[in-house]
Amino acid sequence: MRVLVLIVLFLSSAASLADEAAKIQYSGFARFIGGATISSNDTAIGYTDDFKVNQHSLIGIQADYAFSDKLSATVQLLGKSENFDSGLEWLYLTYHLNENWQFKLGKLNTPFFEYSSIINVGYAYHWVLPPEEIYASFFFRKFNGIQANYSYLAEQFDLNIQTYFGYVDDEIQAGETVYTAESDVFTGFVANISSEALKFRISHTFGDYLVRETELRPFIDILNQASVINPVYANAAEKLTVDGDINFTQMSLSYNLVDFFFSSEWIKVKHDIDLLTEMESKYISLAYLVNEFTFHVTLAKKSANYDAQLPAIPTTGGLNTNLDVVIEQYEFLRQNRPDSSSKSVTLGSRWDFKDSLAFKLDIKWIEGSPTTTLPTIDSVPYDGRSTLLVGGIEWVF
Repeated sequence: MRVLVLIVLFLSSAASLADEAAKIQYSGFARFIGGATISSNDTAIGYTDDFKVNQHSLIGIQADYAFSDKLSATVQLLGKSENFDSGLEWLYLTYHLNENWQFKLGKLNTPFFEYSSIINVGYAYHWVLPPEEIYASFFFRKFNGIQANYSYLAEQFDLNIQTYFGYVDDEIQAGETVYTAESDVFTGFVANISSEALKFRISHTFGDYLVRETELRPFIDILNQASVINPVYANAAEKLTVDGDINFTQMSLSYNLVDFFFSSEWIKVKHDIDLLTEMESKYISLAYLVNEFTFHVTLAKKSANYDAQLPAIPTTGGLNTNLDVVIEQYEFLRQNRPDSSSKSVTLGSRWDFKDSLAFKLDIKWIEGSPTTTLPTIDSVPYDGRSTLLVGGIEWVF
């Protein structure tokens, strides 16, 4: 609610500058999303068999101010029904060097995925929720830094290349829990090439990745203290930390006609963090358009596995019962880490009621757990099945 008030105040203050009105362009978007699992006691992507509307509903306001023909500023504010991730989303300067080169500096969107820059603008894509196998990862959505864009328009194709460099100090959500993630070195590139109805995208991102406070922090501290008894405990504590280098690779391909479109995406995540799974995820989506209606089907799959096993550690044999309890819990985690592998089928429809207003309804059959979480001591693998029904109203203004 606080963020929604700030949005209203922001618009009121900006609107009062009448002599500057011609230099400011406003836009906005809103989503009202509700859903529930169909069968009782099932959970999926934060939804249960109780109807819920605060998981993905939001409103956003963006203002673009032109200082000159070459220099502009952009600010985007986001308000969600839940406090997490509400507030300042984007804040950056854009400098247009010429018709080919553009530079951005400030708080920017992280271009991990095909729909990263518009993930909050549900009107821009056909699903109610993009495939969770890819878009529910534990990666941050924003970074602070610089981005260079190069565009080239030829007779047969269009080319766009982005490179970026910066750092991250941001909140992320993994499952139902919010963490603070840090990255001192964050860099990568994106290349888009399109020719008429066909578009191809490839990206690669590298960075260090640190989450200081997790549910495992008390156990890490206890094991580190116990290292005076046996150094193997310190090694186990290190393996429980989320701290290391991550390489992220993405590719997507789409083909759009007047009454039909095809889209697909693939990602692979590799890292040296023993606690987390490495992932390979993909989806393929087909859609058919009939006047203002869109009907679509999407198949998605995520394969997650651990590149390294956590080391076994000995108990004290009853000499330190409190430490033995921690070691037993550690052993349970070592043998029962959830891998979050999943697959799903989604059938959906969209009705474009007006040029700026759309209604959507999806039914999703899920096997496994598409949502990526950070392991905890009481984590257990989930390989159940669930059916999720979600619908929404999408609005841009």
